[in-house]
Amino acid sequence: MEEKKLHIASERMLKLIDHLISEGKVSTRQEFYDVIDFKKQHYRQIATLKLQNFTLDHIGKACKKWKVNVNWIFGFEKDMFREKKIPVKSIK
Repeated sequence: MEEKKLHIASERMLKLIDHLISEGKVSTRQEFYDVIDFKKQHYRQIATLKLQNFTLDHIGKACKKWKVNVNWIFGFEKDMFREKKIPVKSIK
């Protein structure tokens, strides 16, 4: 029987929560859950592998609110946050 494994996006969302708390950007897990409209009881289901993943809606809300790099969430890039873009001046 194949061992259940947490999807990388869910692993990264859990890491994001811990990071945001350690940086003081959210004070509790519940605050994070409230922002992304995630029910607290689902956290335990994800942690125990009974629920597969955070939804794309949850991920999108987290990325938008905290400027998280969605490519990091899905394991394609190493930087957790998007870089600030430098405005390009138009050439006349």
